[in-house]
Amino acid sequence: MPVHNLLRDLGSSLITGECVTAARDRILHYFRKYPLVIIGGEEIMVVAGISEWARRLRELRVEFGWSIVSGATAKEMAKEEDFGFDVSGMKSDDYILPDATEDRDAAFRWNSANEIRRMKLSIRDRILLYFRRNIGKHINGEELRFITLCNICHDKAHAK
Repeated sequence: MPVHNLLRDLGSSLITGECVTAARDRILHYFRKYPLVIIGGEEIMVVAGISEWARRLRELRVEFGWSIVSGATAKEMAKEEDFGFDVSGMKSDDYILPDATEDRDAAFRWNSANEIRRMKLSIRDRILLYFRRNIGKHINGEELRFITLCNICHDKAHAK
């Protein structure tokens, strides 16, 4: 426990200032300081200073619209040539901030995606509905992955 507490305190002390007192703020500050740099989950945990760093990362993406992309999604985007550089070395628990601007419309899109993923529709119908709700808006691979993966998990749970 003492080692764990020291590690947590180390993360809190790495980034100081009034605007970065919370774990979520420290994570965002770190990503904005190192855009286009692959950052591992363990590194984010140290910076955040808490064990619930993944939840804070999700909040940044969902509630605040930061385009922080996981390794798995970055690889899928690279296959489709949507990504601008080599991500072959990324692990699934690595993350990257490809665009250092906040997308305020992202929260709306994620709420819409969450609603759609709970619907009893085929993957194709979910994606079509999502596109219809977001005509003229930029949609990224992470959002589509969110809709389709939940459907797969949902179907596996019902098959048992």
